[in-house]
Order: sequence, then structure tokens, then C-alpha cells
Amino acid sequence: MKRSGGCTNTSGPISNPEVQPVTVVAALVEGSNKGGGATTIFLARRAGPGRHAGLWELPGGKLEPGETPEAAVVREIREELGVNLILETSPWCYEIQIEGRAFSFIVFPSRFANQDFKLAAHDQWGYFHAGELDGLDLAPLDGPALRDWIARRVGRRATQKE
Repeated sequence: MKRSGGCTNTSGPISNPEVQPVTVVAALVEGSNKGGGATTIFLARRAGPGRHAGLWELPGGKLEPGETPEAAVVREIREELGVNLILETSPWCYEIQIEGRAFSFIVFPSRFANQDFKLAAHDQWGYFHAGELDGLDLAPLDGPALRDWIARRVGRRATQKE
């Protein structure tokens, strides 16, 4: 299923189509171990106070009125991490309900222009292997994108071994 805005995939529909979802954007940035090791994913831990304090997440935030998703994710990364973002491929899109609220979650596979992070909304950051994600307290909105990332990683490794 293709969605407007260049999204290449979507999750299930919002159960109440009359509810206008909150649009949230995030950057999905991969890294790898030196020496060609397994691919990792960048996550940042949300600083407190707030209900998501201490949760690991793909960095990003809410779309502002009149802003495109692409501009929003670049702005959010600059504000939250202090670095520029380079968008790489079409975004992944998800329609999600959490605690009765509807979200349109747009995830942009990207890379950082540099790694001189100046954390504003987070207190830690790191690159994690797929197997390490189960041990982290993850933000609920990120679950479908992280599961898709893991599935793509496993599929890519299986193809490379053949």
C-alpha cells in the first residue's frame, strides 16, 4: 500500500477515521561496527521530566503547521542533536493508536552529516544491534519501525549468505 508523501509502506489504518492523527517524524540512522560487523541503529534516550523520560527512541518530533515532513525531521534533528541530517530513501509510514491517540509516524532512513552531537532533548545516545533492542525501554511509537528494521536486517543477512 502506498501513501501520499513518498511513503513506501504503511501499517494498519486508524480504527476511527474521524480522528485526525498527530503527525510525528523520526530519523532512522544506521551504523556498523568497524571491520564490517553487523549493522546497528541509532537511538537516543529521552531526558526527563515527562512521560517518555528514560525511553530510548528514534530521534524526531511533531510536525509544525505548514511544515513538510522532510523539513520537520531535519529541523527536529538539528534541535535535538545539534547536527545536520541527510535524507537517504523514501520514508516508512505507520498509522498507530497509542493510549487512545492516533498517530501518523513517518520514519526517514537517513544519515548524520557528522556526529558532533549536542544533546538538547536526550541524555544519552548510542548505536545498537538488533539483539540489544529487547533490553532497552523503547518509546511505544517506535515499535513498528524497529520491527521492520530488524526484519530488513535479517532478510539482508540471509540474502548475503546465499
